[in-house]
Parts: sequence; C-alpha cells; structure tokens
Amino acid sequence: MRLESEPLKREVGYATQQMLQHVEGSCKVVVHALVNTLKENPMGTVAYDKLWALRHVGKQSEVSRKWMRDDGGMAAIAAAMSSNPGHDRLLEEGAWLAYVLGGIDGFVELLQLAKAMPRDAPGTMALQQATTWAIFEVAKTQLMQGKAGPAEWPQSDALVLLLVHAMQMHSSPGLELLRGCCFALKKLIKDQPMKGSLFLRNRGGEALLAAIRLGQRQGSAGPHSVQVAAMWLMAALVTGNARAALEFRSLGALDCVVECGLAMPGEWEDTMWTLGQVGGPLAIVQVMTRSRCPTHEALCAGLRVLAKLTWEPVEESLQQQFPEVVKELVGTLTVVASSLPQELVHTVHALGGALKVCAPHAQPGLLGDVDKGVSLLVAAMRESKNPEVSKAACTCIGHIATSAACWRTPLQAALPHLVDKWREAGDTKEGCDDLRDLMWATGAIAGLAALSDAMRQRPDCAGLQLASIHAIVDVLESDDLWGGSPSQGSCAGTGPNEIAEGLRLVAVAMSKHRAVLNIQTAGCNALTVLCDALPPNAEIPQDAPAAMLAALRRFPCKMSVVCSVCASLRRMLEPRACSENPLSSVERTVALVRRLDNPANDLKKVMQDFTNPTEEMLGDCLFVYSLLEGVPALLQALVEEGNSLQKRSAGVQVLCELFRSFRGLLAPHAKDIVVAAGILAEQVKSRAQATPGREGDVDKEVLDLQGRCELLMGLLSQL
Repeated sequence: MRLESEPLKREVGYATQQMLQHVEGSCKVVVHALVNTLKENPMGTVAYDKLWALRHVGKQSEVSRKWMRDDGGMAAIAAAMSSNPGHDRLLEEGAWLAYVLGGIDGFVELLQLAKAMPRDAPGTMALQQATTWAIFEVAKTQLMQGKAGPAEWPQSDALVLLLVHAMQMHSSPGLELLRGCCFALKKLIKDQPMKGSLFLRNRGGEALLAAIRLGQRQGSAGPHSVQVAAMWLMAALVTGNARAALEFRSLGALDCVVECGLAMPGEWEDTMWTLGQVGGPLAIVQVMTRSRCPTHEALCAGLRVLAKLTWEPVEESLQQQFPEVVKELVGTLTVVASSLPQELVHTVHALGGALKVCAPHAQPGLLGDVDKGVSLLVAAMRESKNPEVSKAACTCIGHIATSAACWRTPLQAALPHLVDKWREAGDTKEGCDDLRDLMWATGAIAGLAALSDAMRQRPDCAGLQLASIHAIVDVLESDDLWGGSPSQGSCAGTGPNEIAEGLRLVAVAMSKHRAVLNIQTAGCNALTVLCDALPPNAEIPQDAPAAMLAALRRFPCKMSVVCSVCASLRRMLEPRACSENPLSSVERTVALVRRLDNPANDLKKVMQDFTNPTEEMLGDCLFVYSLLEGVPALLQALVEEGNSLQKRSAGVQVLCELFRSFRGLLAPHAKDIVVAAGILAEQVKSRAQATPGREGDVDKEVLDLQGRCELLMGLLSQL
C-alpha cells in the first residue's frame, strides 16, 4: 500500500494474490488429506495426531472449518472415536473437534451418529461417553462465566432426548457413560421444568432408576459414583415439581433411593434431600431411624435437610405425613440434646416446621405429640443456653401462632419468657436482631396490646421500639392471623382502642428517636398500616400525618425517608375500600393534612431537591401534592420550563390515576388538562426530533410520556 508506482503496485498485488491462492490451495489439500485418511484408517496414535491437527487448524478460521465439514469431517471424527474406545485422549480430542466444527450442533451430530451405530458396541458407548462429558464441561464453563448456558441453547431439547437414548440404548451400559449423562442432563434440566417433563415423557425416570440399581449391583460407591450423580439429577427434576415427584413415586423411586442411601455412608445429605423431594419428610425420618451408622451421619444429615424441607410449601398429598414426623422428631429432640447438641438448632427448626403444618389441623389437646412438641419448643426457648436455639424456638412459636388461631391461647404460656428475654436484650445490633424475632412472636400470640405494653415499658430503647414497630406491621399484614380483615380485631388485643394506642406510641417513638433513620422509615409504614386497620368510618388521628411530615423535615435529603413518607401519605389519602363513603373520608383526611403547617411546600421542595428521584417516589409525591394543592397546581408544575421528562411523565400518570379514583376532581379542569396535555405533546415531539436514539429509535422516556399522554386524552374523552 505504500508503493507510489501504480504499475509496480499492480504487479506486486497480483503476485501476492497468486501466492495467497497457492497457500490456500495447499492448506485445503492438507485438510482434505487429513480428513480422508482419518476415514480410511481411524486407528491409534496417528488418528489422534490428525484430530489434534484438525482441531488447531479449525480454530483459526471459518474457511478451514467449512472444508472439514464439506469433506465429511463429522463422520470421520465419529469413526475415529468409535474405533478407539480405549484411547481417552483421542476420544476427548474428537469431542472437542466436533465442538470446534459445529458448536453445540456438533455434539448433537455426534450423538445422532452414535445412535445409528450398533447398540452394544464398545466404540458406540465410548463415543457417547466422551461427547456427554464435553457437553457437561461447556455448560459448566458458560454458567461459571455468568452466561445463561443451556437455558439459551436451541439444541437443549434434542440433547435431552439423545442423552436419554444413550442411557437406554445399551443392554449393559457403562457406569461412566451413565454418570456423564446424569451430570450433563442436570445442567440441561436444572430450573427448566419443561426440559424435565420432556425427560420423563421419554422414559427417562426408568432409565435413571436403572442406573442407580446398576451402580448398586456393580459395587459403585463414593462421591463420584453413578448413584450420587443420579440422585443429584433426580433432585433437580423433582425440586418444586410435584408432578415429577409423583411420577417417581409411582416408579418405585422411594425404595430405590432409601436402599441407595443406606448403602452409601458419607453421602447422606444428598441422599436425604433427594429422598425428601421424592417421598416427603416421613421418608427422611424412616431412613434416619433405620440407619445404624455409628457416627450419626444419617441423623445429622436428615435433621439438616428437614430443617429446610419442613418450611417449604407442602404438597397436599404429603400433609398427612406430618403428625408422624412430629412424633419422631419429638423423640429425636431429647436424643439430640444429650448426644448431638450441635444439631439442636436444626432439630428445633425441623420440629417447628412440622408443627406449623400440623397446627391448623390439630386442636390443642387432641394430638398428644403435637402438644408435646409445642411444649418442647417453649422449653427450648426458655431454658437453652445457646442463643441460636432460643431464637429458632421463638421464631417457630411465632409461626405456629400465625398459622393457627386456636394455638394462641395455649402459647400465651410462653409470654412471660418472651417478656423476660426482650427485657434482657441490649440495644446493640445483635440485640436488635433478636428483639425483632421476640417482638414478632409476642405480637403473633397476644396482638397489639402486648406490643404497646413493651413500647411503654422501654421507651428509651431504640432497638425495642424499632422491633415493635416492625412487629406491628408484620402482625397486621398477616392474612392468616387476621383472616384478611385486620380492622375487625379478630385476635385478642387488637381492637380499635389498641390500634389507636399503637398509632400514638409509634408517633411518640418517631419523635423521641428522631435521629434514628430506621425508626423514621419503619414508623411511616406502621402508621399507614395502623390507619388502614381503623374501623371503616373512623377519623385518622392527626398524630399520624404529623409524625410523617416531621420525619420528612428532619431528613429532607434522605431518599429512604422521603420515599417512605411519600408512599405512606399517598396510601393514607387514597380511598378506603371498607368505608361507606370513601370520597368523603378522603376529603376529611386531606383537610386534616392541610392544617399541618404547609405540607405542600415540603413536597414541592422534595421535587426540586432530588435531581434523580425514583419514578415511584416522584409519582407518590405528585399524587399527594395534587390532592393538597389541587389539579391546577399540578398542571402548573408539569408545564414549567426546565422540568425533566421523568417528572412530566410521572405527572401525567398521576392525572390518569386521579381520573380513576377522583373523577369529580378532574371534571372542572378538563379544558385546562387538555391544554396542558397539548403543550406536553408539542414538547415531546420536539424532544423526539432533537434527540433520536440509536439507529433512529426514539428515547424510551419520550415514548413513555407519549403513551401516557395518549392514555390521558382517551380518559378525558369520557368526561
């Protein structure tokens, strides 16, 4: 290119082109020779060298890969691999050459070629085995790199079918082939129920159980055995999939997995998890009691798995197991406390989860094991020297009270011990974490009255005040506890008087601990929930909005506080569905808030001070501002110069929401709204023309505002 003489440049260019064509032709001849001689004599070390050379050449260019494919390279690879079943390096090299030539499609083609080979030939099995492990390695590598992996492979369905066929194809399949299939299938199926269904529809379940039984017959054991790989795959298939678990039970998987677990000491936790997913918690308990393992591995692993499994959603057909599970765990708790104290936390969690399932179906006094289990939890909370055990028991007691109203009265026996513990808890971070569990359990058993009493007893303890505020929200928002209607006071200690007292105490806590950010944010949420729980036509006390606005004035630049205040004020000003006259109730609340020293000015300052607010915060702020100052003030704020598209878009969305809830407010200002919408439309049009996005696409904010303006105009046409 640097030559100045055009004739010389042309001559050199022609010579260079001829040289490159000669080199390319020579390369093509070499590749052609390698592929064809590999077909003719695919044996031994020479074949390995050819595969190695072809892979490194193929990595360099698409042209060379095309030559190989055109010459039948995939068939040559399959022939070399099947002809050398004992040459591990050659098998691995062949699988990776197929990946170089076709990516995931290369693996699919290799497995399809193997499918057409004789079913019991050693070479066929070796070809499938090497390809299977290569699939697993690619999937694992992609997932480790943060990619979607098999979830985005269009060939996943084909690979699942081919791998199932590989497991079924041979009358006596090799354990390493089965293990590789299990590992690869787990990567393909994990978190993809449709792939799991495809596996089971094609008799994959039978193949999986056959693999476990073959491993047992041939004495395979240890962490690298086919049984462990098969149980991992089975766990991936049935976790969260009740239909798959039911199908495995119908195939006799329960007995198979139990026998496998009993024969494989050292792999207990994987066995127990698979066992629980297939057969429920009772299957785990049975293996724990049948095992004669001297070092208690089965017991410990079973308790650790039950501590998780009993708190997961329960399949209806398995609920009948839980009384028996409670009975076994009640007996186990005493053994664990004396001989395995390190497993006591897991035992308490397991027992508590089982009791939570049983409690709604077992009245106190009817099932002795359930009564005894609850008593043991109370005793563990009261007497344990291990704070983790005490905390676990406290949490379990709270969940039992939440799930079954009939147990709240018997559980009041635990209240004195709960009170002792929250009185002893310090105001450190660790103490605050413990306090939240204690106060939640207290509220679940005895309602708001007990929480209010605690707040009055220790007004200076910020940790206890915060924990009580969180507990108020948790208790009132629990549908199970309140039957979906907290305002009816369906639990003792939650009537209108207690709700009013709770409002007062939360407002006092926010004032007294005005420097504690968490109390300000949590307090706003609690005040809103308490106001929702008031009787339908009751007036909202002025303490609630006053405390919220005071928090806003203390922390006007803290996003968490501002978001909490705006969201809480909006929820307080929205129509209450339970009220006989929702709009009248809103008008009274708006009048109440307006009397609080110019709150609209605080909201306007928020909109001015935050240059990058969240859309949710901006919408809440504009909604409250429009109710306090009126629709004209909102329109004026929207059309002001310098406003961001985000603010204008949020304002138009608020107008749409006001139309749905307060159509009467918008009707007198319909013409003004149309004019404002027209101004916004012109501004949007000019913005869209001035700042096109990539490849001419309009900016997303512009599109959002355009869509909302069109929606608003459509709604206004109904006035």
